Amino acid sequence: MASPAGLQIPRRARWTGLTRGREPAAGFGPAAAVDGLTEFAVIAFASWTLIYDIGALADLRTSLLLVLWAACLVAIAVGLVRFGWAGGVGAAGAAEPVPGLRWLAVATPWRRRLGVAGLVLSVAAGLAAGLHRVGLSWDWTWALGAPAVVVTLTWLLLPDEPDERASPAAGEAPATGPAGMTAQWGSLLALGTAVAAAIFSLYIVRPDADDTYFVSRAVWTAQHGRIPLKDVIFTNQAVNQIPAESPVSSVEVLIGALARLFGVPAASFTYYIALPVFTFGAVWAVWLLIRRWARGRYALCFAVAMVYLAWSGTSSASFGSFHLVRMWQGKAAFVSLMVPLLYVYLTQWAERRSRRGLLVVVAAGIAATGLTSSAALVVPLIVAAVAVPLLLARQIRTALGALLAAAYPVLAGLVVAVVYPVRLPHAPYNAPTVWAWALMTGVLGALGGVALWTAPQLARRGVPALITSGVAGVVTVLMVPGVLTVIGDATGANAVLWRIMWVVPGPIVVGLLAAVPLPTAAWLRSSARWAVAVPAAVVCAVVLAAGIPVWSHQNVDASVAQHPSWKYDALSLSLARKALRADHRAGYLLSTVRVMGAVPLLTSRVLAVDARSFYLGLLPVSAQFINDRLLLTRLAGEQAPLPSESAVRAALSRVPVGYACVWSHNTAGMRLLEQAGFAPASHFGKFQCLQR
Repeated sequence: MASPAGLQIPRRARWTGLTRGREPAAGFGPAAAVDGLTEFAVIAFASWTLIYDIGALADLRTSLLLVLWAACLVAIAVGLVRFGWAGGVGAAGAAEPVPGLRWLAVATPWRRRLGVAGLVLSVAAGLAAGLHRVGLSWDWTWALGAPAVVVTLTWLLLPDEPDERASPAAGEAPATGPAGMTAQWGSLLALGTAVAAAIFSLYIVRPDADDTYFVSRAVWTAQHGRIPLKDVIFTNQAVNQIPAESPVSSVEVLIGALARLFGVPAASFTYYIALPVFTFGAVWAVWLLIRRWARGRYALCFAVAMVYLAWSGTSSASFGSFHLVRMWQGKAAFVSLMVPLLYVYLTQWAERRSRRGLLVVVAAGIAATGLTSSAALVVPLIVAAVAVPLLLARQIRTALGALLAAAYPVLAGLVVAVVYPVRLPHAPYNAPTVWAWALMTGVLGALGGVALWTAPQLARRGVPALITSGVAGVVTVLMVPGVLTVIGDATGANAVLWRIMWVVPGPIVVGLLAAVPLPTAAWLRSSARWAVAVPAAVVCAVVLAAGIPVWSHQNVDASVAQHPSWKYDALSLSLARKALRADHRAGYLLSTVRVMGAVPLLTSRVLAVDARSFYLGLLPVSAQFINDRLLLTRLAGEQAPLPSESAVRAALSRVPVGYACVWSHNTAGMRLLEQAGFAPASHFGKFQCLQR
């Protein structure tokens, strides 16, 4: 017997698109090629991450690492062709059904009631999460979410009655041909959207202070040809890295190595090459997962997901705020690109259980680690969301195979815990804050919550329905008060603990709302072709009304430039370039906060006194080292209270500043510098530079 999680579902919840375990083929030559290239890229980056780890241990030059990687790329390409390129995620193939649990047969008469109860509880839990900020107790979220997950899982695992047969819902086409046509048109839409998003990302400027770390690693690698394992922002590897950023990720070093190979500035390679490539891949990853999980209406589900991403600028930590506007950072590529792909490949593995599928699952886990150290925190949760429902469905071997995706991230996390055992001083986040950061609050928060808990009933029956129920279950547990505190105390990751919400493939579950089933009334059948777009139109209207574009100025001062641009304040970047060209004295560069923040994006050969005060405070150095630099930063920025002449002299005796640039109206700062032995050297308009 099969179950709602297997082959058949109750008559009043019929869907089309994927029957008898079939999935829609890409249906479009270029789309199938992009599927294959995506899989190739994941395996290729996983191989680079392994090579990077070996190179870090052996202190090998990046030129040698690139040679080894080139050999791996050839081997990977030959292997994929030899063992079947066409076996990718978009190809049609029979998925093994998930059998129902016979011991649940006693509850079969209540199938419809369980389905309705699960739906009602799911909607209520989602609304409670989103509307918490208007006064609703947070306890309602997990108190409603827990029974919603239990009831829905029970409904999914019920054995079907032998006489049940699939029949299309109103407005849906039979599964025999139009499904492939739908995927074909959807692939065209996804390709066009991915290209447009990649181009648009070049023009969006949303400065992010974390680039001081991420881009500086690429810059240092490009200029030195080695892997930076210690601090390169303040001391040129004289002290260990800041504990918030252990050198686990390999992507910045890859960017720097390629920039060195092609003679391109590392920041230009980051913003002009890596960014559009990652953006294209992230959009395509959404399409891949929708094709894997949706029952039908693939193009509509994809369109809703894209609108949700683009208009989620109400939170600086939303899924959209980690997409177009900061995709060049490894952590952003992880949540936007690798999280959907992990679910794609885990679903593929669970449905086909092929050796190739298992290889890609392992490679995806390694690639995720190469993007961010947060993979050690998030990937195990993703694997739990997949493996636990499979274990409940008695798919033991499949669940054990899924666990391999977390092997490398967990190993990397253990290594970091041993080598960098420093805990960041940060109070634990509470559940409402974590939800608000990632899934937002108010109308959009409620929409995301409803999408999360109803996804198991909207996703394709079988493995996708089970996995989405697992995601809802994991989030429900995390939202119970006190759970986050326990995890933070155990991992020491309180400062970044809000990232556990990345276990949710947010845009995709919201996109599934476009597949809400329509009633089977006779009057609807005559207009079915248009009626199927109603759920998508409603969701899009809600998102557009409640959200703001991620490129809006309200989203951390984002803007759209007239030409492809670096993601930094243009004036400060220009002044930093001029100061570096004029600076021929050995020592640190002292200037305003924004100008010093631009220095690590431009060079590693000249260091700024204080490129970012937040990182300076985390650096494992003496208090005097930190205080001297903060004092000089106040002087250059004309921040009250200005230090005394003796304090400035003492700080400059310990911090070898060779060049200092301040605004001409900072007369007090210039006077203190002149009293400490500096003399005017050059000026750029009202920006005055002095040298010793």
